[in-house]
Amino acid sequence: MATTFKIQVGVEQLCGQRIDLADSVILWVGRNRHEMIALGGSGARATMVQSGMSTSTIFIQNITIRLTKLFPNKQVLFSTDIHKEDDSDFWSEFYVKLHEYLTSKME
Repeated sequence: MATTFKIQVGVEQLCGQRIDLADSVILWVGRNRHEMIALGGSGARATMVQSGMSTSTIFIQNITIRLTKLFPNKQVLFSTDIHKEDDSDFWSEFYVKLHEYLTSKME
């Protein structure tokens, strides 16, 4: 099942798409279109990050790892077209807003 959504992070309204499969969850959140999604895998229940630029990749990896805790026993694939170098405040708020959205849909 695919779901589209929007989250507000600071002054930016971001679009997202969540695709639920039997053994995985695919999440894309960004400014542009979900056709930008880049996916890959390295084995069962592995987490693969395939987006972002140098420093942004660290923040994206941290978000992906935290998202895996929301979806136990599923592979989480997360992608974005956002490049915010060294903006930890943005990425912290981004995760909080994404987490709030995802957990509200689990209840």
